[in-house]
Amino acid sequence: YADIVICDYNYFYDPIVHLERYFDDMVDQSTFLVLTDEAHNLIERGRSMYSASLSYLDVKWAQKDLRGKDFSSLRKALKKAENFFLENEIKDYEILPNPPKEIVKAIDSIKRAQQALGKKGIKIESDSFRRFSREANRYVRLLELLQPSTFRVMLTKEGEDIALRLQCLDASPYLKSSLQSVKGAVLFSATLSPMDFYQEGILGSSGYSSLNLSSPFPKENFHLMVAPKISVRYKDRDKSYAEVADYLNRFVNAKKGNYFLYFPSFEYMENIRPYLEFPGADVLPQGKAMTQEERSAFLDNFVADPEKTTVGLLILGGAFSEGIDLVSDRLIGVCIVGVGIPQIGIDNDLIRSYYQEKSGNGYAFAYKNPGINKVMQAIGRLIRSETDVGAALLIDDRYLHRDYREVITKRYPQMEIVTSAADMEKSLTAFFMKK
Repeated sequence: YADIVICDYNYFYDPIVHLERYFDDMVDQSTFLVLTDEAHNLIERGRSMYSASLSYLDVKWAQKDLRGKDFSSLRKALKKAENFFLENEIKDYEILPNPPKEIVKAIDSIKRAQQALGKKGIKIESDSFRRFSREANRYVRLLELLQPSTFRVMLTKEGEDIALRLQCLDASPYLKSSLQSVKGAVLFSATLSPMDFYQEGILGSSGYSSLNLSSPFPKENFHLMVAPKISVRYKDRDKSYAEVADYLNRFVNAKKGNYFLYFPSFEYMENIRPYLEFPGADVLPQGKAMTQEERSAFLDNFVADPEKTTVGLLILGGAFSEGIDLVSDRLIGVCIVGVGIPQIGIDNDLIRSYYQEKSGNGYAFAYKNPGINKVMQAIGRLIRSETDVGAALLIDDRYLHRDYREVITKRYPQMEIVTSAADMEKSLTAFFMKK
């Protein structure tokens, strides 16, 4: 017999307090089975929870909030942290060979000054200082906890701000330690593929027990097409707009309804808009940094039994790529342009180098497999119940490469190849007429 804890991964994977501490005051930890949903996010979320960042502006804001002679010693300690940033002026970013001792000494001074104020009964009301203090303590404790090979320390510059970042590249040793604190754990998600990628990223190695269940929904209610004659690689994007738009126009105009069109970036979305023609349709582009209220209002436009077509122009991997549940005919079509590869940058390149040295598959860990997951998540917005009917179109020549094709056909064996926009339109029309 086991008591079962069903949890959200955001709650359970704390960077410092491991699972056993949650159970210490309860019962024998061996009686617990932990079920964790949305496990496909654990690799990236695990890295973020075992990382920390201190910035020059955070120090300045903390200092500014501490006024009066009572806080002179604390401001003096913060000045040591400020001096560290001022003495390390950089142009863009710099990878440091070792964690700088100066900032640890500055944090120790801040702690001592803070403790001295506490003994005098002086309260620190500054929110800015509290935020900086929490992150500073986090930074020091993570330095003590993390294995040196699994993280990098870097300085980055953005505008006038300089940040010292402790960046975790591999959280699997710490996630695995947490999961071993209980009798058993089941991690589940609709998009845990490729399975080896997720097992290694979460648990450090593959070979663990796994179960791959097919969709419980009728296969004949979903029509998946791949258009592999167009390259949406970054170097080819400027040449792709007209041809991609031809596919999108025909896809949306084939039947009145609600559609999501996913693009690789805001830039691509804006550049292709002049080529899109959806007569009589409401076209709603995703905004940058939308609030939760704005997202909800956006989704409210996709109504059941629509009187006209509504098209959402969205970013693949963004706020509308997962966790969206538009049942029935609130969504009947999804198009995905590109293969979801994350933006090339220093963070992903560090991950790539780390896993290339560790297991020889750096590009897959940093770019390819996270991109596949974004695609699978976006496809999954479409069929949400036994009665839903819909079609999806994937546009990119890489979808016929083995790694992409194997993942997609394992989940959707009925995938159809279309070699022109006219063939796609004919196939789509036949599907909707049949259904």
